[in-house]
Amino acid sequence: MAINKGVNNYDHLSEKIRSQNILRTGRALTTIREPPDHIVVNYHALAKQLATCVTGAESFTLNAEAFTLFISSVSPRHLEDVFESIGITVNWDDFGKDRKFETMFSTKGARATGKAAAEHLDKFIKLRNRFAHTGPGFVIVTDNYVENHIGFFRVFSIQFPQLIGAKLKTV
Repeated sequence: MAINKGVNNYDHLSEKIRSQNILRTGRALTTIREPPDHIVVNYHALAKQLATCVTGAESFTLNAEAFTLFISSVSPRHLEDVFESIGITVNWDDFGKDRKFETMFSTKGARATGKAAAEHLDKFIKLRNRFAHTGPGFVIVTDNYVENHIGFFRVFSIQFPQLIGAKLKTV
């Protein structure tokens, strides 16, 4: 998903997106002396793309990688904060409109279903963090538990980009 898709002039992007692109690219570039070990950062591409993001530019490329480099968690609250920084409000009620989630959580209505989806994601992230940082000692994961989360992410991984993509067009 290209943030600048459909925008024919850099000046037509929101100030939040323009400033976040500069800020996040700058943060990414500062890792050049101590690169992250979990991903490969192409510093020359980041610099080249940032150089295209100037007032009046009709051809430019935002650094999508820089927007994601420092996302340390996909908890509901953290996702809300990340997207708020570029002017997008994550409304969990939007997820609640999906009938698959309604069936999955045995809920009725967008509010209850969206809340259940956010809580499900939050519980998954907390368990993931506990497992990653303390080991499997006190974490019991059953086949059913894994299957439930796979089902959740099958729906969420389609819904999330669609909902955010639709909101990007209005930012």
